[in-house]
Amino acid sequence: MKVCDRTVFEDSIGGTLRDYDLIVTGCHLNATSNRLVLVFANKSLFSIVDLSQSNSLYWRLPCLANSGIPLVLTSDMDKLFVGYDTNHIAIFDILNRQIHPWTTKNFERLPRNFLNRYNKFTGVI
Repeated sequence: MKVCDRTVFEDSIGGTLRDYDLIVTGCHLNATSNRLVLVFANKSLFSIVDLSQSNSLYWRLPCLANSGIPLVLTSDMDKLFVGYDTNHIAIFDILNRQIHPWTTKNFERLPRNFLNRYNKFTGVI
C-alpha cells in the first residue's frame, strides 16, 4: 500500500533521496486520528503521514541531538511518545507540531543509571 509519494519526502528535505533512505524501520498507526508515524533508516525523515488525505506529509519530526534511533512509539490524539535506543524519552505535541515542553525540560535530566542501562525499550503502552 502506497501512503505517500517519494517526491513528497524529497520536497520536505529539499533534495533527492537514496533508495535505502526510505527503508521503514518502525511505524505506529493512530487509528483515532488516522495518522501513521514512520521511522526511516534516514533519521531525518522521521515523519507523520495523514492517511485521510492523499500524499499528505503531516509533519516531519525534528531530530533531537544525541537521541539515537526511535525504537518504540505510541500516541493518543495529540501526543506522540518515543523511546530511543539510547534510553532517552521524547514527547511530541502532534496538534501544534512541536516538541512537548516535558521533553524540553527533561530530555537530558533522566538518571545516568537509566540512560546507561544495557536493556533497551521493547514496548510501550
